[in-house]
Amino acid sequence: MRVGAIAHRLAHPSAEPWLLLASGLLTALGLALADQSAAVMLSAAQTVLLVSLFLRSVGGRRGWRSAEFVVATAWMLLFTVPCWLYALDWTLLDQGTPARATLIVNIALYGYLLGLLLRPRTGLPVEGPVAVAPMQPRARVLIGWWMLGIASLAALLLRHGNPLDYLLHLDRSAALNLGAFYLVALALVMRFAALAWAAGSWSRGEPMPRLAIALALGGTVLIGLTGGRLFIAVALADFLLLYVLLRRPIALRRAAPFVIAIGLLIIFGLGTLKRYQGYNAAHPKARVSLPHYAIKQAPSEFASAYANNYVDSVRLLAIADRLVPRSADWEGDRALLEMAVKPLPRAIRPKIERQDVLRTAFNPTEDYAFAMPLIGTSFLAGGALVVLLVSIGTGALVAALDRRLASDDLSARDAVVLVVAVVAFPNVMRGGLPAGVVLLLVDVVGMWVVARTGLRAGSEGAVAHPRAVADGDAAMLRGTGSPN
Repeated sequence: MRVGAIAHRLAHPSAEPWLLLASGLLTALGLALADQSAAVMLSAAQTVLLVSLFLRSVGGRRGWRSAEFVVATAWMLLFTVPCWLYALDWTLLDQGTPARATLIVNIALYGYLLGLLLRPRTGLPVEGPVAVAPMQPRARVLIGWWMLGIASLAALLLRHGNPLDYLLHLDRSAALNLGAFYLVALALVMRFAALAWAAGSWSRGEPMPRLAIALALGGTVLIGLTGGRLFIAVALADFLLLYVLLRRPIALRRAAPFVIAIGLLIIFGLGTLKRYQGYNAAHPKARVSLPHYAIKQAPSEFASAYANNYVDSVRLLAIADRLVPRSADWEGDRALLEMAVKPLPRAIRPKIERQDVLRTAFNPTEDYAFAMPLIGTSFLAGGALVVLLVSIGTGALVAALDRRLASDDLSARDAVVLVVAVVAFPNVMRGGLPAGVVLLLVDVVGMWVVARTGLRAGSEGAVAHPRAVADGDAAMLRGTGSPN
């Protein structure tokens, strides 16, 4: 039987209860076992449940072009893959136990699914591009925004003197960018300007102008100079999702190989470069070349680097489970208080105290804190029950995003802001409160401001909207009735 036929059967609504039952049985088996066997069974249960979420997402009105699919993909990378790495090799986790951390992740995933089910989907699947009210890009305004972004990036690179020194120490990018978050945020305007231009052009059935393509490519590469692989990944995901929604849908089986290859390059390729710089900085008398490090040393470090460095969400959760409530009390609403005072300038911002044990574990220095995932923030607040409740709310919010994305009354401006919100949502999963929410707000608010000023509703000649046929080689025009 072909893989596509199997996936079609599994995607049928009648298959979902069976997948949930299988996940529940594996979870029960994991609870009955101990040590590594328990971690393996719980990771398998999480995988089955994640498969159910993937199949559910591709069966929605927009198919894989949805918030559910984006969140399921992010969940796999942030939690499921590290859970399996720890289950198969316990030596990777230096603190806590993989089984308990995986169980907390599973509780969150069950809660997330329940939140999705609270907001039933409406409407039949739509194969073609999303019908949006066309808008006209304002080239001069968008170029102005892009220039503001590149000026902010230049100021960031010049903060420490020679820009070359910055680029040669990307392994210390977090420390180098400390206190300059506003410059990083303004540099992201380059991405927003290119996205707004793309949304306006594609909403009118037009290809992106060459200048807009150059700004998009240049902005993505330049923002990568900050050392933030996340910024590159998010930019590429923004353009891909916007393209398949407004311009031309692409079958998942065709897009997946390219997405996986680019993802591996961003995660491990750029990650290897940063770890190479860190290695030579730590071993000045035994420096090696980049090819030597990439071929001889990096491959043996991939699993540990991924689970304990690139995506340390499960590791931080295991540490939290080890410390609370044994060595420290629950934090309650501390994260919410920190979120409330975060917008205040540092000089007048009140300091939210933290218990010494937790501060030592999660805030190694006064100005630096690990990116605690939302599950970890919830667990520290009140345990598994809070994790479940927050995850239910997360699922309901993602379902609301998809319902809005599936509506038929969007403008090009609405569409691009929604796309940015959907792609940025995993930042909340990864960074929790307040860091993840701040990144989400920066993206959404920044995109809204640029789109609000850089796109104008209607224009002469923009009285039709393209709806591509399945093969993407032809289009039929549908009148919008009014340029507004």
